[in-house]
Amino acid sequence: MANKMIYTVQISREGDEWLATCLDYPEAIDYAKNLSALEKGIKDAIILAADLPEDSQIQVQMTPDKNLPNSLGQALELRQQRNHLQNEQAKLQTRTREVASLLGNDGYSIRDSATALGISPGRISQLSALPN
Repeated sequence: MANKMIYTVQISREGDEWLATCLDYPEAIDYAKNLSALEKGIKDAIILAADLPEDSQIQVQMTPDKNLPNSLGQALELRQQRNHLQNEQAKLQTRTREVASLLGNDGYSIRDSATALGISPGRISQLSALPN
C-alpha cells in the first residue's frame, strides 16, 4: 500500500478531542482538538506507518464514526465531491491546453479555437503563453 496516495481515515470524538484511525494502517492514529490539526497529524502518522518519505504528499478521505451526527457525514461527502471536481478540473485544464496547441498548430485562428473549446480568445492567448 505504500504507493497509495489517498488513505481512508475514520474519525470519532473522544470527549472534547477528535480521534482519527487510518483504515489502511490501523497503527496510524492521532488525536487533536480540531479537524484541521487532526488531518495534519493523521497524515504524519500515515507517512510513518507506511514508511513513506517525510515529504510525501498524501490525501486522507475522512469518514465519520456511526455515532457522529449525520451533518458531519454530509459535510465530508461534499468535501470528497469538491476534491474530485478539483482533480477533474486540473485534468480538463491540461487537456484544454493540449488541444488549444493542436488547433494552433493546425492553423486555426485564436477566435475559432476559443469558440471550439468554449473558452475566451484571451484564455487561448494565456494558454499559448504558458511553457510546456
